[in-house]
Amino acid sequence: MKNILWLIFVLLTACASGATEPETSSVTPVSQDMQFAGKYIGNYMGDDTGSLNLEIDDHGRVIWEGVSKAAGDFAVRGLITYTDDKWMLKGSTDAGATFQAFLQGDGLFAGSWEDPGAGSHGTFELRKLAE
Repeated sequence: MKNILWLIFVLLTACASGATEPETSSVTPVSQDMQFAGKYIGNYMGDDTGSLNLEIDDHGRVIWEGVSKAAGDFAVRGLITYTDDKWMLKGSTDAGATFQAFLQGDGLFAGSWEDPGAGSHGTFELRKLAE
């Protein structure tokens, strides 16, 4: 009987210690419904011009690449966050260029880019492709 009580105690303790709050995403705080998950295409203008392709998955991870008229292909590391009641898309390249845009509605991100090393800057837009 003593062994059975000990076993019940151990099982109850183990079950109670396993009940923890679910962890939140460390990648980026995102909406539960991810209304903007999908593929986007766009262009950037200014001191350099080029095209951009972006994909946001259901977890808010961003895969982003571009083609510069001056420098060729490049990759952008980025994320999407909710800041000041707005969805913001941010990213940077290995060369130091930065991109920042806000969701304008209807699947449009619009913002600016800057490459301090080259002394160049401009604007860009990304529009969500129909699914």
